[in-house]
Amino acid sequence: MPADRQTPDALTFTPTTLRNRHDGWNADRQRAFIAALAGSGCIALACRAVGVPPQSAYRLLRHPKGKQFAHAWDTALHCASARLVGIAYQRAIVGTRKQYWRDGQLVGETVNPSDAL
Repeated sequence: MPADRQTPDALTFTPTTLRNRHDGWNADRQRAFIAALAGSGCIALACRAVGVPPQSAYRLLRHPKGKQFAHAWDTALHCASARLVGIAYQRAIVGTRKQYWRDGQLVGETVNPSDAL
């Protein structure tokens, strides 16, 4: 199943209810974090997107009330990794385009598969 079809599943979790703080893990922040994590696969980037430190995200992940959040986190990482595998496969088989420019004009283009992948 394509990763983008799995992403909504990661977003349908019931957010964890904690103390109400203006800078805390409210429901909207939890959903935004999971969406960012599903898109990037990077905890640091997802934390930056919602304005929280990674330590706070890991604390919520381990919180006794955070089971739904933890499941959504795992699903989001699965979505991201599936997307990255697809990108790596495409670069290895199809390749990436390299353009050659001279004096502001496109003079050539090649497509090179990646042997490293």
